[in-house]
Formats: sequence, C-alpha cells, structure tokens
Amino acid sequence: MLTVIVTRNPNTNILYKNIIAIKNITNSKILIIDNASSIDLSKIRKLCDYFVQNNTNEGLAKAYNYAIKIASYLNEDWILLLDQDTEIYENLDIQKIFDEYNKLPIMGKVAIISLNRIYAHTTKNEIGNFKLCKSVVNSGSILNVKICSRFRYNEDLFIDRIDNDYCSRLRKNGFYILVYRYQLIYHSIGDYSRLYNKQISKIIIFLLKILSIRHGIREFKKVMHYRAFYVVYNNYYRYYTIIRNTVYLCSRGKIDLFYLKTLPSWVLSLYEQTNLIITLKLVSLALFHGILGDLKNDNKKLIKHF
Repeated sequence: MLTVIVTRNPNTNILYKNIIAIKNITNSKILIIDNASSIDLSKIRKLCDYFVQNNTNEGLAKAYNYAIKIASYLNEDWILLLDQDTEIYENLDIQKIFDEYNKLPIMGKVAIISLNRIYAHTTKNEIGNFKLCKSVVNSGSILNVKICSRFRYNEDLFIDRIDNDYCSRLRKNGFYILVYRYQLIYHSIGDYSRLYNKQISKIIIFLLKILSIRHGIREFKKVMHYRAFYVVYNNYYRYYTIIRNTVYLCSRGKIDLFYLKTLPSWVLSLYEQTNLIITLKLVSLALFHGILGDLKNDNKKLIKHF
C-alpha cells in the first residue's frame, strides 16, 4: 500500500510525527505531493519514500490523479489518502481490514474503503464490519488502484466536493464505497469550529431550527437544544469553492441534491468570517460561475487566493 499526502505549507512538526506513525503502524511507503509550499520541507523530503514538488498550486484533484498514476506505475494495489494534519490511530490494523475485505462477496467491486466513519455519508446497509456509503471524504480513504485508475478526479473543481463527485461517479458505474465500522483516524473539517457570533447569523439559525418542527415535536425539542457551531476556514475563499462547486455539481445532477441543503450554513460561515458586502459579492460570483460552469476560467482568477 502507498500512503499519499498532498501538502501546502503544512505544520512540519505535526507532519513529521504523522509520517513516522504511519510508517510504524501501517508499514506503508509514503508519497508526498507538495503544491508549491513556501516553507522549507527538506526534513519531510528526507523522511518520505517519494516526493513530488509542484512549482504552482495545481489543486487537490490534480494531485490525486497523479498519485493514482504513480501507484499504478509502482504496481501498488491500494493507496491511502491522508490530509497533511490527519493522524492515524495506533490500533489501526490495515492487514486485518484487508483480510475482512477479502471475505466480502462484493470484493472485486469495491473502489474505496474509508477509515473515516465520522464524515462518511452512509446508507443503512451493512456487510460484515463495513457499511455501504453514498460518499466518503478524501482523508482516510483507501483507493483500489485497479478500479480508480479508470476514473479521474475532476480537476476543474480544484479542491472542494471532489470526493463527493468522485464517489458519485464510481457508484453510478456499479462500484461500491465502504467505510469500516470503527473510526481509525483523527480528522477534522476546516481549521477549527466555533459558535456563531453575529446577530443576523443567530436569527437565521434560530429560524432554521424552528423549521425542524415539520419532523415532529421530538426532533424539534432535540434541535432546539443544539448549540450551533460553524466550520472555520482561515482562508475564507474555501467557502467560495464549496458553494460554487456544490451549485455546479447539483445543478447538473452529478451529486445528490441533499448537498444543496448545506448551502445556508456555508453562506453563514462566510459571513461570520468576513462581512455582509464580501459575503454578497462572493456568493453572487459562486452562484454565477457554478451555474455557468466555467470553472477552469474561474480557477485562473481564484488561484492567487490559495
């Protein structure tokens, strides 16, 4: 198995410790693809088995496509995708997971096995110690190289929703996405999370909670007790790509319309991190380019913010 980590100005101390842990726990070779970091990565370069240095930030999707190509060239059967700050648990037993996978009746049709149960969009169907999924996030995904080499990540998406799009296309072609029953990595979405602070956000969140009454009194009471947190990205242009790519994919039937329901929370998160004028401007542009579909041209203007 080959472990792939795509980097962009990572915390080198955290990454260094994570690579050592990965090598000790999984006995995997490490491939780092760096998207034009502006910091010294010589310590990381010496530690990993393969290191690819890009002169420009070409996005996560392009890096993953290249990683699959390298894995195929190296005759690797599986690649494990991890974010630069993702940690794996000490009790991770990759061989045990593969042994259980080899007993499945759908063995030859499984494209991805995820170790990231918390962020998996699961179905009610179980098979052994696995659950069937509609989609899983990139970090913690183990890709079947033979199957995934037939599909490319959509590079026009650049970074966000590439996992949802990729999983959707795999499933439409008859392949399965699985997640292991137990959480085996530490992974968080965004840089951190915090409570909504602005008054407009609080009012909108309250109104959205009120709407939950259509699901029954029990659900309404439960929702009303929730404390509303939002995902913080220090680079607020991440909200732009999430909104734009969600609109682009949903409007073309490429991913489940369920993701449209997440748009209000991303818009509010953008507002919390900026102001009303910036929010209105970026949301308008995201909707425009998402509906129009000229992602490649938009990315040329967007790249300077990443």
